[in-house]
Amino acid sequence: MQTEQGQGRGITRRQFLTGGVAAGAVALSGEAEARDNLELAPEAVGLLYDATLCTGCKACVTACKEANGFELACSPATPYLDPSQELSHDCFNVIKMYTDGVPKVKDREQDGFSFFKHSCMHCVDPACVSCCPVRALQKQPDTGVVTYNKDACIGCRYCMFSCPYEIPQFNYDDPFPQIRKCQLCDHLWEKGKFSACADACPTGATLYGPVRKLQAEAERRLALEPGEITRFPLRSTEVGEFGRKMPAAKYIQKIYGENEGGGTQLRMLSAVQFEKLGLPSLPERSFASISETIQHTLYKGLALPIALFSGLAVATFRNTRQAEVEAAGEAHHEPAPLGGPFLTPVTATLGGLVLLALVLLGIRFVYGMGAVSNLNSGYPWGIWVVFDIVIGSAFACGGYAMALLTYVFNQGRYHPLVRPALLASMFGYTLAGVAVFFDLGRWWNFWHTIWPTYVNVNSVMFEVAACVALYVTVMWIEFTPAFAEKFRWKRLKQGLEKVMFLFLALGIVLPSMHQSSLGTLLVVAGKKVHPLWWSELLPLFYLATAILMGLCIVVFEASLSAEGFRRPRETHILKGLYRVIIGVTVFFLIARFADLAWRGELPRLYDSGILSVMFWVETALFTLPLVVLLHPRLRGDARWLFVTAVCLLVASSLYRVDAMLVGYNPGDQYSYFPSIPEMLITIGMASIEILAYILFVRWLPVLPKAEQVG
Repeated sequence: MQTEQGQGRGITRRQFLTGGVAAGAVALSGEAEARDNLELAPEAVGLLYDATLCTGCKACVTACKEANGFELACSPATPYLDPSQELSHDCFNVIKMYTDGVPKVKDREQDGFSFFKHSCMHCVDPACVSCCPVRALQKQPDTGVVTYNKDACIGCRYCMFSCPYEIPQFNYDDPFPQIRKCQLCDHLWEKGKFSACADACPTGATLYGPVRKLQAEAERRLALEPGEITRFPLRSTEVGEFGRKMPAAKYIQKIYGENEGGGTQLRMLSAVQFEKLGLPSLPERSFASISETIQHTLYKGLALPIALFSGLAVATFRNTRQAEVEAAGEAHHEPAPLGGPFLTPVTATLGGLVLLALVLLGIRFVYGMGAVSNLNSGYPWGIWVVFDIVIGSAFACGGYAMALLTYVFNQGRYHPLVRPALLASMFGYTLAGVAVFFDLGRWWNFWHTIWPTYVNVNSVMFEVAACVALYVTVMWIEFTPAFAEKFRWKRLKQGLEKVMFLFLALGIVLPSMHQSSLGTLLVVAGKKVHPLWWSELLPLFYLATAILMGLCIVVFEASLSAEGFRRPRETHILKGLYRVIIGVTVFFLIARFADLAWRGELPRLYDSGILSVMFWVETALFTLPLVVLLHPRLRGDARWLFVTAVCLLVASSLYRVDAMLVGYNPGDQYSYFPSIPEMLITIGMASIEILAYILFVRWLPVLPKAEQVG
């Protein structure tokens, strides 16, 4: 039982939640700095593409490749016209074709056809620029053109994940790859030239010039009566050339790019609905502004994290010693090395999996990621990011969850679980950091994520990278007393004990920040993420599931340790976690359904095909454990506790997989399923963690001393 002293000093769940709600209210109040859409640059240049004038000759495709020094993919039948149909690392512009029924009539939706241009839209408020953690993508302040600097790039491909138009491209078969995209031929400007695609267009379908003049020209065309004869400018609004007189088409009364996603510098006209041409229907507010507003609200000036750290430092200072005293009062033994042989059939098998993964990683670094993965332009992130990092880091939240319970809520009876949970968290996060290296295309530039001249403080990726790196350091410091006890470094241990409360507080703040920001990573992707998983509340949902996974992984690991090392089960401690697990699960489910109702997306629960099925599978996996945990007899059974923990771990993992892979839709032309080498590398990384855990618990004082059973 909790001592009266502990009750007087501890923070209750009600107080913690009340404080959290109050802090959130302050953060979300009018004092918070909302980020509006960016404004069009004063001298912004761009393109006007008129699909009704395009003949599909693809002269622009050929000119684009020649201007950028790419090899043409011409055939003997068309030796001067490049037939490329999709963007790639060596093709920045393509002309595609929409058809319906028997395509007899141009620019007609039914039984007709239309051409349309696919190239960089040079967004006014680009998601790629907002999300890039190292400012490799930048919007030029005068022209507004989005440019790329390969020397800054780390190859994280977040720009590809977030772009609503699927523009940035990446060569997965190159061991030294880079992001490639249209830069509006800015390298030709100093020669007095302009965009090659507009310069080569024989009909004026693509027109280059200042965006304001292009907008005026687009408005002039929309004002024309269908069939009205008019002259159309050629090449650029600045050269004053006009083509032949032509009748105006029956335009859709809309200029695409005027408002979509905050606006673009490539404006489009068409006689066919833009959605049928494959252009996304976007809200006027950019997803970059939504993502940055969330980040600014939570972390502007670090005011909220500093306030949280200060409160937690006070709580951990008061409760650290009390937790140890209470744990001793519960008659638990001090941690001790398990001893015993390290080499067993299990560790030998794990070692073999590690060696296989290392061989495959060697192939990856020599021949590029494409040699061992199925990653592509539509799915730039696969299981290395989703499982090894996003899910893996949540699995590693056991130390975070136990520290929160033990040192903030003053639940000293959980103290014996802290060090084993910390060890698993330490390895989980360390290996997640290692996994980043073999997923980064330009891994040798990784240091740019923390170097002041490169970092983009508005990027969610930067905040995640910085917090994870710092949290890994904090966990190794928190675990140092185990080394001190092993080697009898008394002074070091005594010195650490005096300041450990600061690291405990920091070890709660940092995962709270980056686990919530893992949810914010998806916000900027906007409509590419299905509405059943996209929400402005994703930071809250990801934090809640991280805490839930942390609690459940403690039950999971304690159960396996008892079985694998033939130790007494700690059911009498573990069953006390059920109240917290129930509370977090119920909160998550209520908040998620309330959010769907608020956004008017409840019909999606039934009309989204396989995605609806996946949502209900998730919900069932979250709900069924509640039935077990609410039953007094079942929650006291070690086997049922283990089953419920596994069920909730699977549910939370599936929630993240669905959000980032299953419910992520870059377009019907893309698909992804991990290759066997991808899966083997992931299995090898998990094997390293298990091997390290076995080694440390046998060699260092981690688990409470106990007699073997069975």
